[in-house]
Amino acid sequence: VPSGKYVSEKEFADILQKKFDDIDLLLIQSNALNEIPDVQLISDKEISAVIAKWGSQPGIPAPENLPEEILRNESIISLQETVSKWYQLSRILLKHSNETNFESITAEVEYWGKYLNALYNLKKQIEQKEVTLSLEILRFKKKLTKNDLIQELDLNQKIASVESFVKIMKEIPISSLTNAKDLGMVAEAMLRIFESSKKLFGNPEYPFEKCIKFLEVFSQDLTNCLITIFQSLNVLKMDFKEFEELSNQVKVKIVNIWNTQISTIKDFFNTNNTLDRNRFSSIVYKMKHTRFYDRIKLLFQCREEYESIKKNIKDINRKEEQNTEGGKPIDFLNEDDIRLTFERNFNSSLNLFDLSPKEEAAINNAKKKYNNEIEFQVKEIITKIRDLLGSSKNYNEMYKIFSKFSTLIKMPQVKSAVREYQESLLSKIQENTYDLFVRYKKKFETSGGMDIARHYGIPPLSGGHIWSEQLVKHL
Repeated sequence: VPSGKYVSEKEFADILQKKFDDIDLLLIQSNALNEIPDVQLISDKEISAVIAKWGSQPGIPAPENLPEEILRNESIISLQETVSKWYQLSRILLKHSNETNFESITAEVEYWGKYLNALYNLKKQIEQKEVTLSLEILRFKKKLTKNDLIQELDLNQKIASVESFVKIMKEIPISSLTNAKDLGMVAEAMLRIFESSKKLFGNPEYPFEKCIKFLEVFSQDLTNCLITIFQSLNVLKMDFKEFEELSNQVKVKIVNIWNTQISTIKDFFNTNNTLDRNRFSSIVYKMKHTRFYDRIKLLFQCREEYESIKKNIKDINRKEEQNTEGGKPIDFLNEDDIRLTFERNFNSSLNLFDLSPKEEAAINNAKKKYNNEIEFQVKEIITKIRDLLGSSKNYNEMYKIFSKFSTLIKMPQVKSAVREYQESLLSKIQENTYDLFVRYKKKFETSGGMDIARHYGIPPLSGGHIWSEQLVKHL
């Protein structure tokens, strides 16, 4: 209210109501990205009174027959402001679906249903006599601008588009994914959801950008489902063969199915003349479920390394127990040492399926600590093996040591540490083999092989060559 100007109680109430309306408009604009705006087209009291008096008569009163107080300049200015707000509110609602992102497919399905109801409600309000009369008054006074033509908004087209979305959305079997109990059920649910979503993507009114967002949300829902299934399993303690089979199933039943379906969708967009052929191909996808699969591969790698060295230690200790040749027993690692090292680093403090960068760093740090401890233990193993090889009295003892630790010697660091002994033993074996070959080759003339060759008419030179070839195979 201008300073020093007197206003009546009614004028003050009208001014105050306009201020509240302005605040409501600002709140709706600021909250438009979060919730569907609750658009209410509130008419001026004078207009509402005229319509109430008009009653159930068809049409609306002629603007020229309205009371003078409704047609005066102050009332027309107020009416212009009211209609302009209607237009702004309606525009916010109509644009809302283009600016909304969702956290799940379920949330999007619910959204389109609520959004359609909001559009129905707006249409019902626009068809009210109060709105029609307000616009006719402005048209009569030649004060109607293009920003006041609320009835010319593409509301009916928008409603038709959203109705088609809602119909398809209701067919998407998202519950089959959320209720899946194993990977087989997840794979089946994925195929059904992809089949339904292709109908949505084929709808020309469904924006391309929303197709991409839908796939991202689908990936998030898929990841949540996989995490729920895997959290019920102790993948670090379950039988390794079962974990290996489970990891393979994630690749075959989840990752491969996803990639195949995405390839089909990509072909659809690339052959759709209404879209840029390279537009879909140019988008780099980093879907959430691929991060889950990366986590599974990381955990599998940790288990695989652990199971490998545990098996090696078990084989060595078994050979030591079966040693019947006496000698000083070897003070060596046992399976419990390896198990405790693994459990100490990969403990319950790790949230294995939290895909945040923080938890990924925690798992990688645990893997690094475990590898460092194992490396220290491997160094002790290397020292013991080298001591045994260095104290061996002959090549026979050296060969037995290599045989006993054959599984560990496959490890790169162990193989490198004993290479000099290995090369020395191989050289001696080759030398002995050659001596044996020469010795037996000379015995051909006095062997039964000579008599057989003579019986079949084979010349001595050819018979000797055949003898040598057979000897080489045996050696």
